[in-house]
Amino acid sequence: MTNSETEGGDTEQYIQAVMRNVYGREIRDLAPLGGGKNSIVHSFIAEAASSEVSPSGRAAVSPLPRGAAKLVMRVANPEAMLNEAVRAQSEVAMMLLMRQALAKLDTNGNVVPRVYGWSPPKDSKEKGWLLMEFMPGVVLADAFPSLGWEKKTSILQQIARIFAAIQTFVLPSSVKGFGGLNFDDAENIITGPTPIHGGGPSDTLTDLYTEYFRTQMSFADKCDVVKGWKTTGSLRDRLDKFAAEKLPQLLREVESKLKPRPTLVHADLDLHNLLFDPPTNTITALIDFDFSHVASQADEYFYSLDTLHSLVFPPTIDDPSMVSLRNALLHGFPQNPAVLVPTGAASKEGDESDDSAVDWQLAAAADEAFADAGVKRPSEMPGIDELSVLYWFIQDVSPPLFFLKRWRSRASPEKVEMIRAGTQANLEQSLERWGY
Repeated sequence: MTNSETEGGDTEQYIQAVMRNVYGREIRDLAPLGGGKNSIVHSFIAEAASSEVSPSGRAAVSPLPRGAAKLVMRVANPEAMLNEAVRAQSEVAMMLLMRQALAKLDTNGNVVPRVYGWSPPKDSKEKGWLLMEFMPGVVLADAFPSLGWEKKTSILQQIARIFAAIQTFVLPSSVKGFGGLNFDDAENIITGPTPIHGGGPSDTLTDLYTEYFRTQMSFADKCDVVKGWKTTGSLRDRLDKFAAEKLPQLLREVESKLKPRPTLVHADLDLHNLLFDPPTNTITALIDFDFSHVASQADEYFYSLDTLHSLVFPPTIDDPSMVSLRNALLHGFPQNPAVLVPTGAASKEGDESDDSAVDWQLAAAADEAFADAGVKRPSEMPGIDELSVLYWFIQDVSPPLFFLKRWRSRASPEKVEMIRAGTQANLEQSLERWGY
């Protein structure tokens, strides 16, 4: 089904057409759901049908219930800068494995939605879509700040159990190496390209990160802001020389320390992608697998858990509180986390000045909850320090912000230049650290 079928219409008409043409179902109460930047997300009720229907030729699909059912459809947003050729199948395969990983949690049901159908775009004029189970609950990010400490602690424990189940899940033997996920002709889940452009399938973490770097350099060449870093003195030559001489060596050294195990990475595991039931204070859903992929046991800490102060930021960040947080995550929290508050800053919790970006009580409690649940934390991962430096360095090669039309339309030239200059300084600082 192509966009031309809904020319002059909108996403709602497109969803109605999919449900009618693929499932033979009429729908009602169609309404947008918030938070969909990478997909356009709607909920609706599908009217009852005479039989269960599943789209033919689609792997990992559950039959759509015969009775009236509340459903969610995610339609790809073409401005999301994702690899649309593989995005749908990678997300569906990831959701299937996540359901398996979380099946044994002590909840009233699996927190990962069932998938009832999906379709990747066949060409640039077609929209990819994914039909899934509607999950109950409210967005945890909206409610968490106002919860009492006892309820917050309970939520942290639940998140920790979810994280532990994902991190320790043993992948099927058909998934080899690192990258995104796909299906073979026999509907086995296999490794494929990542939905975020630039990686996989790769035999080693070194190969994956090397491909990340090459892709970022390619994007930098297309970027009207950084211009391939060819107009900034010797920076481009230094980047090329570093990539040829030093990057593979540094990655191999990380691999020898970290001993990376192919691991499920949600890549956006945070409060805004968790739903919960306020009366019972129970997490009811984990959603949004757009960025999910297979990487090392360390990589989740570069994408997720920011609102719990568990994301490992780069060492170049210009904030003493965040530098202290990075050190605590990498080397362990003291018994009294208040000693980590830099001079002149204050802990967020209970302090009206709010000079610190870190709620130290929450950060330490999250770290403790992870330890109790059996999550492998950054402080227990040799090599994650250097891997994080390389990860953020590669991100700086071509900042995604410069390709986002929505952001560029709002950002002043001065703002764009400030970020470009800061990114250049970060790259040069890292290169100097490595002798380039």
